[in-house]
Amino acid sequence: MRSSYSEEDVILLLKDITGLVEPQPAKVREKLIQSGKHYSEMLPVEYVPTDQYMQVYHNALKHYAKPVANAVGMLADKIIENKGKKMVLVSLARAGIP
Repeated sequence: MRSSYSEEDVILLLKDITGLVEPQPAKVREKLIQSGKHYSEMLPVEYVPTDQYMQVYHNALKHYAKPVANAVGMLADKIIENKGKKMVLVSLARAGIP
């Protein structure tokens, strides 16, 4: 599976569904879910973010990157302290990794 992550850092346990599932708009997926189809069987259409969206994103990144990085570092230290260095962290794929 194509990824920008090093194989030494991340193991992807996913099935490549390229060409097997067609992305659908939210309204179509909502109707299908209401008719009984499970959301995990569908993909959303991924839209290009607007300039305003990107501006908000970059502003949030500028203001919160350091405190979030510090919190993640503290969490990593606590995990190692409690579980040791040979633990495995599992992340359920949603909108990317991690």
